[in-house]
Amino acid sequence: MNQEEKINYYKKYGNVKVAQTSRNNTVQLIGIGHVLGTLAGELKVDDHIVWNYGSLSRVHKIVKETKCFVWIIEESIEDGKIWTDSPRRLKKSRIVGRPACELN
Repeated sequence: MNQEEKINYYKKYGNVKVAQTSRNNTVQLIGIGHVLGTLAGELKVDDHIVWNYGSLSRVHKIVKETKCFVWIIEESIEDGKIWTDSPRRLKKSRIVGRPACELN
């Protein structure tokens, strides 16, 4: 997605909200509503994830990957803490929320 597409996407959907008529590849987050997402199996290092109430994290490292699951180490965007002691296990078919515009 180039910069112009990102700007148009942001204007159309706002920060992380998605139009209520589109439900494909979306996840409903508490405090936000439906947001576009991606499959956890498609996450890469440095991808950003949106959680409930708008909490943001960055994929710091992919620790392990099996046929069905992926384990990731996250870095909190709010305080910069890296959660190395407890990798998060996500099923590859799970949809995780993504910010409307990619963060730097």
